[in-house]
Amino acid sequence: MQNPFTLPSLYRDADVEGMTDGWDDVTAYGYEWPSHTRSLRLGARNSGLFYVRATVEAVRMMARLKGRMQREAVWDQTAYNEEMW
Repeated sequence: MQNPFTLPSLYRDADVEGMTDGWDDVTAYGYEWPSHTRSLRLGARNSGLFYVRATVEAVRMMARLKGRMQREAVWDQTAYNEEMW
């Protein structure tokens, strides 16, 4: 294990940076699923680890997520993805 805040993959150029469910650069943004019916698979942003800059907008987003977790029967990753967009 290593400190994730020292990794070169953390750019610190956005209010919220997180990981996706993709396993490489291509799948992180979506990929064509090799099957008989051509389909596009999208990797969701994963709520397991993210960096949040202390901005007004990021604090508001975290407050919305907290409220949703308290009020709704929603999966945290679903709520995180919905609030990101």
